[in-house]
Amino acid sequence: MKKIAIIGGGLAGMSAALELANNNFEIHIFEKNSSLGGRAGSFNIDGEVFDTGQHILLGCCKSLLRFLKKLHSGKFVKFYSSYHFLDNNGRKYSLSPSLFIPPPFHYLLSFAMFNALSMKERLHTMKMFDVIRKIPPTRFVEYKDVFFSDWLENNFVTKNEITNIWYPLLTGTLNARLDMISTADALFVIKEGFFTEFKSAFMGTANVPLVMLYDPIKDMNNIHIHFLSNIKEFSKEDNSILMSNNQRFIADAFIFAIPPWNLKHISGCNYFLNDVSILDKFKSSSITSVHLEVPGKYVRNDAICLLGGKIHWVFRKGKAHSKLGLRLQCVISASKDFEKMTQACLIDIAVNDLARYFRINKGFTPYSGRVTRIKNATFILSPEIYGNRPPTKTQLDNVYLAGDWTSTGWPSTMESAVRSGVNASESVIDSFS
Repeated sequence: MKKIAIIGGGLAGMSAALELANNNFEIHIFEKNSSLGGRAGSFNIDGEVFDTGQHILLGCCKSLLRFLKKLHSGKFVKFYSSYHFLDNNGRKYSLSPSLFIPPPFHYLLSFAMFNALSMKERLHTMKMFDVIRKIPPTRFVEYKDVFFSDWLENNFVTKNEITNIWYPLLTGTLNARLDMISTADALFVIKEGFFTEFKSAFMGTANVPLVMLYDPIKDMNNIHIHFLSNIKEFSKEDNSILMSNNQRFIADAFIFAIPPWNLKHISGCNYFLNDVSILDKFKSSSITSVHLEVPGKYVRNDAICLLGGKIHWVFRKGKAHSKLGLRLQCVISASKDFEKMTQACLIDIAVNDLARYFRINKGFTPYSGRVTRIKNATFILSPEIYGNRPPTKTQLDNVYLAGDWTSTGWPSTMESAVRSGVNASESVIDSFS
């Protein structure tokens, strides 16, 4: 049985392991943390489990959904057909597909009734979506060097349209400001979500901590997981990796399923990368979450977007632990501007936005609050990166790359990570067949 070493126990590493184990390979996953999931995982603080940001699944994420189905974890994901929005005057809006209109026009009626925009802006938004619908995917590459904010400006999109439609939909999905996103990737997201299948844009969230989704892989045949194993060196002479405890592990093939900012610190990565300097071109974007336990039941939707708010999305996580009320996760996407703020300041921002948007009386005080920050949550899909994402195969026949940052055809999402793992596993299987 061939022995495969997978460096990284995130979605890319796990999806590769799952495919290879089912094809009679002996799999060893080396994960530097004490749990699986990587940037889509969970961590423990004072006995309470927090996810690394609120991760969203979309109905179009077919590879990710197949991965969860193989783990028998799909039952823990709840999907929503409607997107809910709230403005700072407490007015509520929604976008929902029409049951009587087939794709790709099933959101047309909902856009026509989206009162957060003026009638003129609604007509212009529908026109812009139709422009995107008519652009074939083969032509997206023509827009790779244009920032999406510039593309919107060139098409006379108003500030109100950006605040109430484009920013919520794309910044939440890609975790980057519109002036940092390549138009080619923005077009891909809109096209894949709104113009393919009826349920493609449905939003899904896990109703358990993310780490629980991956528990079944620990008991699968042919898969061995080595936690707290930080890899510091790769040797092509004896086909081995060196761990931080100075133990070596020899394997027949290697899949490096870690982010570029971690890969560049592994000695010997120059043996299998054509251009190590490419790793420095990947810039990360952060996600900040404010976790609150609040009195009352002001938030009536499991997920709601605050239009123009400092808090972008509010997720209802269940009942408060000790008192009557709710647990909320208030998410700031692309949160670089908030990274140096104190926990108290961020809690105040969340409380003020909740009070303003949900029309809560002054003096509203949460039972408790905590802030979690994921500095390297995703990589930014800038024009510089488009077309420069490395392929699965490297210049060594037995070394492969995986991760949402590799060339998968998808932006930096959980779907991209799973696809990269599947791509790597297929390359390994082909090399030994």
